[in-house]
Amino acid sequence: MNQKISSYGWLMVACGFLILLVTNGMTLTGITVFDNLLLTEFGWQRGALKLRDLITFAGAGMIAPLFGYYADKGHIKNCLLLGCGFLAAGLIVYSKVESLAGVYLAHAFFGLSLAAAGIVSVVFLVSTQVPASRRGLALGLALVGSSLGNTVFPQLSLNLLKSMDWRSAFLNLSLVPALLAVAIVFTVRRRMLRPPQGAVTSSTQESVTATSESESVNVVPSQPLSSILLSSAFWKIGIIAMLTFFAILGVTSHAFLRLTGAGFAPQEAGRAIGILFMMGLVGKLFSGVFADRFSHRTLMAVSLLLMIAGAVGLASFVSQGLLYWVVAFGLGWGALYTLIQIATVSSFGTVGSGRILGAIAVLEALGGGLGPWLIGLTFDKTGSYSFGFSLIAAGLVVAFVLSRLLPESRSHFAAAVQKQSVFPNAL
Repeated sequence: MNQKISSYGWLMVACGFLILLVTNGMTLTGITVFDNLLLTEFGWQRGALKLRDLITFAGAGMIAPLFGYYADKGHIKNCLLLGCGFLAAGLIVYSKVESLAGVYLAHAFFGLSLAAAGIVSVVFLVSTQVPASRRGLALGLALVGSSLGNTVFPQLSLNLLKSMDWRSAFLNLSLVPALLAVAIVFTVRRRMLRPPQGAVTSSTQESVTATSESESVNVVPSQPLSSILLSSAFWKIGIIAMLTFFAILGVTSHAFLRLTGAGFAPQEAGRAIGILFMMGLVGKLFSGVFADRFSHRTLMAVSLLLMIAGAVGLASFVSQGLLYWVVAFGLGWGALYTLIQIATVSSFGTVGSGRILGAIAVLEALGGGLGPWLIGLTFDKTGSYSFGFSLIAAGLVVAFVLSRLLPESRSHFAAAVQKQSVFPNAL
């Protein structure tokens, strides 16, 4: 039976949308429009500045499992409120920066914010409140917030810089997560546990079949985290996530510098970045809809091919077809961003999903943090972004190969996890 999303489920989709709009939009590209000002005023190298992103995402990755566990216990609201507080603290620290140490401290707060109120919490928030048959659409809509935020906040920051200095701009921006916290207080329940209907355990195969037929929130049985971490499905998804986040953040964190360095005016570069994230938004919407109807494996492969084409173009042919490369990369990464989350939840179920998503987030954070830093280092060594963006394309080729090795069916994922479980009572 094709179940409908409840009114509270839709409210959580909207809440997740706003959370990602603010937390991802402010910490990913919203911060990059200040890069030229910081590099000019302090004379830092790009690699040293972009080490901040490794701190953000490595920190988020290491802490995300803790917040995932906390969410599993029903404390998702507290996680989200903490995330808002950490984000505001990081922006305030930025307004007082005098050295790279201050930048790194601000990004440590950003890492805590993303761990507490980033994609792991939003996927948990949404996927546990909607039926499995509608999860793709719901997650696609919620994850659109990230793309829209990365379109809105660079423009908002640029507008603030027209009327004030960069330190005052950071202080003003710190009000945004405070307003988000107020919205969370009035919308998210204090203790949010999974709906009891359709919940499954690993006791019998019959319960799995019944759950699948009723299209309940949990589509596969609960498994010990230790057995999931030893499954090939987990590592294939995890490495794909790591390589694609390396690409996504490597490109987006350097896009403004890459385009202005290639001769594009700042306003042209800004428009191109806006198109990039609007295409990401479109990709998330369409992948969310299609994921409820088509194979995740096929959709992932198509998305990776689009990203590869865009990365190659941005590496070597940016002046010959900027719009094409931006559209291709944006559509691909937007779709893949959603598909990774859907594949994870659909493969392993929502029972214990906070911990599983947290484990995947560790790999995502590693790739996402290394991307901006390594691309910055290659620029410092070569004076060009061509090699760095080519490295991104190579990583995406590896991810494409792994995507073709993923099983087609969700039931195959569950069977693989059960077969490879060597510590059935470990957790």
